[in-house]
Amino acid sequence: MTVTVRSLLELEEAHLVCVAGASGLDRAICRVHVSEMLDPTLWMKGGEFLLTTGIRLVDDAVIHEYLDRLCDHGIAGVGFSTGNTFGMHRRVPPAFIARAESRGLPVLDVPIEASYVQISEFVSAHLAAEQHRLTQRAFDAQRRLSSAALTVRGRTEVVRLLASLVNGWAAVTTATGRVIDVFPSSARRRLDVLEADLLRVRDTGAVASVSDTCGGSIGIHPLGAPGNVRRILVVSKESAFDAFDQMVTASAVALLSFETEQQLCLSPQRAAASDVLGAVLLRAKTLESQIERAAAGLGLNPRKLLRVARISAPRARAKAVARLVHDVFSAREITSVTVTEHDAKSTYSLIVQEQEPVEGALRDLVTRLDGDDSRMGISSPVALADIELAHRQASVALAQAMRTSPRSAVAFDELSAYHSIIGLVAPREIDAVTATILSPVDRLDGGADGGLYKETLKVFLAHNGRWESAARELGIHRQTLSKRIASIERHIGSNLESPDTRMALWFALQARAASRNF
Repeated sequence: MTVTVRSLLELEEAHLVCVAGASGLDRAICRVHVSEMLDPTLWMKGGEFLLTTGIRLVDDAVIHEYLDRLCDHGIAGVGFSTGNTFGMHRRVPPAFIARAESRGLPVLDVPIEASYVQISEFVSAHLAAEQHRLTQRAFDAQRRLSSAALTVRGRTEVVRLLASLVNGWAAVTTATGRVIDVFPSSARRRLDVLEADLLRVRDTGAVASVSDTCGGSIGIHPLGAPGNVRRILVVSKESAFDAFDQMVTASAVALLSFETEQQLCLSPQRAAASDVLGAVLLRAKTLESQIERAAAGLGLNPRKLLRVARISAPRARAKAVARLVHDVFSAREITSVTVTEHDAKSTYSLIVQEQEPVEGALRDLVTRLDGDDSRMGISSPVALADIELAHRQASVALAQAMRTSPRSAVAFDELSAYHSIIGLVAPREIDAVTATILSPVDRLDGGADGGLYKETLKVFLAHNGRWESAARELGIHRQTLSKRIASIERHIGSNLESPDTRMALWFALQARAASRNF
């Protein structure tokens, strides 16, 4: 129970009497202050009960100025000592009573026999008892919050209990402002107007206090380790937060931050598990039961689609890539897995749950890696059972991004038809087809990669058999081009005027180039 000016009237042995400002008797007292200064406010913070003899208050104008100064400073009340010794006032001056009454300031007549020490000890004892009650109440609430955090629905139960304890509402959102838990549910609509405040807390990592349109108080608290805002707690009530509210909110912040870090932090153990289990998911011919167990261990929802991406990041370290991927998607509560490909230098595979469209986030992610030479290939959204197919799609898209695309990221859906086919066929089978089709041209070049005849054939087909433009790109005479094409036709045993022949050769050339880039 708060110590008020009215509480002093319970001190019967002091014989205190209220002579003015009865309407303000319920003002809270934070401490007792004794002063005979005409301006004691220099040593006061507000909320004090001032004890004085008023020995220097002999003029009505001085009294009015004195009381106005005290009221403006926000003191709780005045104890005016009266008596017939030391030049004291025998009674509280009428001007003092009238001015205090007009300002609503409670004034108690303190007889000379009443001890200031007695009054001060009374207030101190009551304040100490109040602090003890507050501490005990907060401790009990903290135990209840801890018990709630240990239940199956820990975060949800903590939010519900916190809202009840502060007699208001509470919510937890992602770092981007998406609501995860809210109690009561009707408070969800009140979060819509806080979007800018939530983003400010996410960016600064500092607690924010705002007022709602109804005059209530709203506290916005970052959750997570210092310097890493992973979620946000919003607490609100219709009045100002008191000390109890602040103490239980601080406990909830600690519990929710711990839970958030456990769930979202990329620990070395979690990174290692992701590496191993992710490789199991992406491995060809992995059994369906193994895929399901690996996905469960990684927290992937088997009923939702996912995407696979492959990143080539020559200048980025493996730990930095895994950390960046985790931070980008954990802020949106999206499950992600980073796999370091040990048989491909500086190449990483990502598995991302498609809880919401993630292609844009993947494209943005590759631009944040060290160096301008980082490239990414992104698969189509697929079911868990088709994850190995998605890995092949991402591989083909990455090869295209590294070979010809000026962009840092290429999605499989953007590729031409022959690249789409490559993505659906195992690399060994593609190599077998290309070797068969191109073997006559390989012999013409003596087995050299990028030989004269293969380059001539590629340019000729790229120009759809137009002699002049193909010869111009190759920098040779048309007659020279004609002789080379004739030689190729003799070795493959077919005429390049045939659409089927041209299509097969073009596909084989593109497929070989793609397969050598992943």
